[in-house]
Amino acid sequence: MNNFYDVWFSVIDISNIVKIKLLEKYSSKEVFEFNRNELICLNLKETTVDKILFAHKFNLDKYFNYLEKYNIKVISFRDEFFLHV
Repeated sequence: MNNFYDVWFSVIDISNIVKIKLLEKYSSKEVFEFNRNELICLNLKETTVDKILFAHKFNLDKYFNYLEKYNIKVISFRDEFFLHV
């Protein structure tokens, strides 16, 4: 089963550079749990903050069903297999 927070993080519509910078310091769960003020304190652009918060509305149940149906696994930036793909 894919990790909920990693899957959620993967659907955020922000640049991979920003995603990697976030994951270098925080887990996907921590980013999920940040509120607007905490995200702003990370010196993120307001549009980036909005996109992160908007991702909370994404229908992950439907997405998880799709991933399961097609046997798709999400590999995290921190996953040991990331560099071996």
